[in-house]
Amino acid sequence: MTQNTGKTIKRNRKDILSAEWAWPTGSLDQLLRAACQADDATAMADFILWLGLNDIDEMQFRDHRLLAAVAQRFGKRLGDCPEYPRLVGLQRQMWTRSRMAIADCTGLLSAMHAAGMTPMLLKGAARIAAHPNNQKARVAHDVDILLPPTQFRDGMIQLLDSDWHASSGASRLRLLAEAENLRAMNFFGGRFGDIDLHQWAYGDAPVHPELEADLIAGAEPAVLMGVQVTIPSPTDRLALAICHSGRDAHAHSDWIVDCAQIISDGRVDWSRLVLILTVANAVTTGRIALGYLRFRLDAPVPDAVLVKLDKSPDGGVLFRLSDTLEAKPRSEWGLVTRIVRGIAKQLRLARQRRNHTALVRPIRGTRMRGTPAVENLVATDVFVANLPDICAGPCQFDIVVSLELPNCPRRVELELNSKTRHLTTLKYQKFSRRGGPVLLRFHGEVNLSEGTESIWISSRPGRFLRPGTKAREQARYGALPLRIASEKITPKPN
Repeated sequence: MTQNTGKTIKRNRKDILSAEWAWPTGSLDQLLRAACQADDATAMADFILWLGLNDIDEMQFRDHRLLAAVAQRFGKRLGDCPEYPRLVGLQRQMWTRSRMAIADCTGLLSAMHAAGMTPMLLKGAARIAAHPNNQKARVAHDVDILLPPTQFRDGMIQLLDSDWHASSGASRLRLLAEAENLRAMNFFGGRFGDIDLHQWAYGDAPVHPELEADLIAGAEPAVLMGVQVTIPSPTDRLALAICHSGRDAHAHSDWIVDCAQIISDGRVDWSRLVLILTVANAVTTGRIALGYLRFRLDAPVPDAVLVKLDKSPDGGVLFRLSDTLEAKPRSEWGLVTRIVRGIAKQLRLARQRRNHTALVRPIRGTRMRGTPAVENLVATDVFVANLPDICAGPCQFDIVVSLELPNCPRRVELELNSKTRHLTTLKYQKFSRRGGPVLLRFHGEVNLSEGTESIWISSRPGRFLRPGTKAREQARYGALPLRIASEKITPKPN
């Protein structure tokens, strides 16, 4: 530790804004040290201590993911531990699940290549492709794929044509209409397939074209289960791990293990990393992650890098406080931290929405008085109106729908579409647990294109539900049958 860095850590030791305050501690810290602390003997000692204080069967999925990495690191050297058979079984179970999930995705990767696209793997899938002999240490139940913006819409079409479904429950028309403004979309397919399709790796509010271009230019070839792919350079993989996961409060901590392995490979361009974190507004999360890697895991992070980050612009005290609160592991929240962190996160998301000028806001519905008719609520795609007398251009609509709400809080998700184009999204939020028949009114504007002959209203699920979903999940997220109670569509007055 350099003298300057040591003074910085000491000066901020009791300060909530310091990096150290947000580092993992306790059981999580012990597991991370066991998984990737540089000194092998120290890591083994940390894990033996952890085993003496914890019961594997009482651990959460977050911990199971790290246990897979520990089991891979020490292997049969843990054979004298009573927990060894349980560790081996846990690792095999998680590795098998990951293999099946990746196998469901490789066909799509091959199809993208055949169609002239250039898919790049991110996050866990990138690590598995970069270190195929070490894949049992990394759980990857989903595959993150980056396509350049010029290929993103075609990639979505490839997924939809292959019977994959957006996790949001959005229709094909809506997905393709909004493709230009989406940072990423999650798709499910097959039995275990789970793909996050990205067109911007570093964010979309705002987009950082220079970072995205350098990411693509620095791509490296790799292979995932026999399929040719590309992965980011080590510097970009380290930066993306911090930018994607530095604020997720260690919901999963695999990314720290990923960072440790990338650093140990010795190919990081540290000057470029500082530049990326500064441009991507991730200086504070970078300080926290790299400080933990350097001072707790003994990863070879140059002290000069931490000094540069300490001097880099981070948006000021409020942004630093917000990022520090969001980075603190959720297992260590107190009541005050939980409340303040929630406020900080919502304020950050609100800033992102304000910066996202291209985002189309949904039209919010209101509940009307009256006794709705609930007979014949059997359709989720309902004809609204023919439009032979309405000219193309801005139009006003006033639509009342009748439906029956289940006995649980949920969102009502509707879309207004023509046969060939998504027009707008309609939403209503139900907070109470009491259900029953309701009338919902939606009033707003749409822009009709030349040749639009009819409009349909489509009831959509709150999220994609795989076959066999339990009744409780169906009630919370399933598409709700409806009927039109009244409708009026007129040209907007000049």
